[in-house]
Amino acid sequence: MYTYPLMEIHPYAAKLQEEMITEIESAKPRFLVLVRNPLSWLSTKKSNTRIFYWFHSYAQAHYQIVAYADRVSPDSIVYVFGAQSRNYQPQTEFGVEVLQRVD
Repeated sequence: MYTYPLMEIHPYAAKLQEEMITEIESAKPRFLVLVRNPLSWLSTKKSNTRIFYWFHSYAQAHYQIVAYADRVSPDSIVYVFGAQSRNYQPQTEFGVEVLQRVD
């Protein structure tokens, strides 16, 4: 998904974030995939980060982690699934989290 415009500094960034939030809440997808990478969204110190705060509370209320891939080095990825992924403490800030809806 192309999310860069949500982080760019322009008058429509907040509106774009609200639209994405509304679409996700309305669709209630069975799975969400979160890429944890500082460069993934290209956010800056000036970016509106409301969507990140919303995602944290929304995911916590409606989803649980079912898989995690942690890129611990350029040539090594740790994969964890199920209950193990819910208790996993990422070793880096580079990972992919798969969440499944629970309600």
